[in-house]
Amino acid sequence: MTKIHPKPEDDATLIKEKQAGFTSKYFWYARAKELLILTVVFSAFSAYLQRDMIDGKAPQLSATGILGETLNLIDTEQPTLVYFWGSWCGYCKVTSPMVHAVAQDYRVISLAVESGSNAEIKQYMLQHDIDFPTINDTQRIHKKWGVRAFPSIYIIDKAGDIKFVTTGLSSSWGLKLRMWLTEF
Repeated sequence: MTKIHPKPEDDATLIKEKQAGFTSKYFWYARAKELLILTVVFSAFSAYLQRDMIDGKAPQLSATGILGETLNLIDTEQPTLVYFWGSWCGYCKVTSPMVHAVAQDYRVISLAVESGSNAEIKQYMLQHDIDFPTINDTQRIHKKWGVRAFPSIYIIDKAGDIKFVTTGLSSSWGLKLRMWLTEF
């Protein structure tokens, strides 16, 4: 069996391409390959975290909020973002301001999971400059919705059907886009 050895000038060309940086085809090929691998891994991980999240018709959700108001999904005239979060959750610290931005334009109901008393949740929200209607999930409503990872977000249309679910970090523009799409 004969071995095929690359010509020395081929090695030199490859080295020059690797050293060329942003202008090199090799550089962009390597970045595209890395991006593809990351996308596949991230998608698989997201699917795993969302495996128990419900779809179809949203379950009844009616409870007293931390400010004493009644919050529910009954007879809604607009799409609703349902946000499950915890004061102990690192990703929630990043996502909550995004949900706060969405709450300026759309209906939001949030459920604080294992985050202390109503007073502690209010204090946390005040300290972190977030403001949206919140239920203290002492009744473990998140279990009925299939939430196992935090934060978890459901976007529900006017008819009460779940249109989008997501876990982990989300951007305000991404959430607003999904809310806007739900209006049609």
